[in-house]
Amino acid sequence: WPTCPLILMAFAMGVAYFFADWFMVAAYNMGSDAATVTTFLILMPIVASTFKLVAGGGLPNAYQVVGYFVIVGGIVLVGKGTTP
Repeated sequence: WPTCPLILMAFAMGVAYFFADWFMVAAYNMGSDAATVTTFLILMPIVASTFKLVAGGGLPNAYQVVGYFVIVGGIVLVGKGTTP
């Protein structure tokens, strides 16, 4: 079972993601463009792997590196789709 500091850290990360999602949806509903909101949504796995690197140590595995390239490709496609 997780120890008390790990439970508190998991709870804090859950609260942080809740508010991040809340503000992202609020930004979209208040007139933000879909490309900005989609880009922030696509970047969530990078935030998670950075947290893993800082908190747990270790380098990303091959699946995560491939995921980074997919994320970059997704951001490029979202950017291309919004240019007039």
